[in-house]
Amino acid sequence: MKVYLGETSGIKPQPHPSSNSIAPKDRYYYQNRKAIVGFFNSPGLKSMGNRYSNLLIKEVNRLDLSHDWTKCEDLYSFIQNLLIGPTVEAMCGPVLLAQKPTFRKEFWNIDHDIFYFFKAYPRWLAPRAYRNRSKLLNSVKTWHMFARDNCTDDCIEPDGYDQYYG
Repeated sequence: MKVYLGETSGIKPQPHPSSNSIAPKDRYYYQNRKAIVGFFNSPGLKSMGNRYSNLLIKEVNRLDLSHDWTKCEDLYSFIQNLLIGPTVEAMCGPVLLAQKPTFRKEFWNIDHDIFYFFKAYPRWLAPRAYRNRSKLLNSVKTWHMFARDNCTDDCIEPDGYDQYYG
């Protein structure tokens, strides 16, 4: 939490003039924006697409589908559950899901609750939605702190991928 609350330097290369003085490696929002912009302008995007395709193929193969018709109670949930693992791993690396196996469920709970946030319901009218959002945010924050503490330049593959941040 300190990583986010103490970060006032902004997303630009030069820290905001009124920000507190922090080390360049701790400028979370700038480093995050730099990585994302760099990624979408690099070969990393193609490798992420390839990684996603391979992970999705593995996920489909795990289903052990037969050639006969199978009754599916909820096709939407089936597709959600099929896609979330490969999507998160391709984008964020394997650490997030390994560290927080309930992340998939937490993510789709937010999808179900998003209406409350779009309509700006107060916390007291949608306590479950806010609880679900807090769980998801805490999972992401824990993952970020772990990745920040463990990722080094040696972890980054030639295409820009690493096991901590994806």
